[in-house]
Amino acid sequence: MKTITILSVLAGGLIASCAGNATAIQTAESVSTAQESEALGASVESPVTFDSGVVGISWRLSVIKKGADTIRVDRTQLEADGMGGVYTLRFADGNAAGKGAPNNFRAPYKTEGASLSIGLAVQTLMAAVKEPEVLKENEFFDYLANVSSWSLADGILTLEAMDADGNETALSFIAE
Repeated sequence: MKTITILSVLAGGLIASCAGNATAIQTAESVSTAQESEALGASVESPVTFDSGVVGISWRLSVIKKGADTIRVDRTQLEADGMGGVYTLRFADGNAAGKGAPNNFRAPYKTEGASLSIGLAVQTLMAAVKEPEVLKENEFFDYLANVSSWSLADGILTLEAMDADGNETALSFIAE
């Protein structure tokens, strides 16, 4: 089977080089590599989309990067302070939902490629007995309302946003 595939690639390459079409060679090699991977039992990975990699997963805030500053959200300390479930996010059914500190929220979202926009949040109106020092709830909601893009790498969801002063801020979430 490999001999036939190799001969097919070589024949395709010869024909393509005679015609001066390098794209045909790349296509033949890609198809042949995919066929070989399938024959060996390997899966061919498809690119991660927002729907396949982000939607339906519960995320919790882990890092905030504001310019040169990196702020780590200490979940152990939040748990000890009775606030372990704060700063969460879940995308489903066209809505982003989760928990600030202490209010629950829901907001519509839209994606197009790497672009992401989250609309204004509807939230409960509970008063916080104690608020985490690392991030105030209103700042968290402001960041979400100003998200412009998303990325997913190594299990970390990163949302790019602007703060109130127009500075770029990255919010990194890990799956719960």
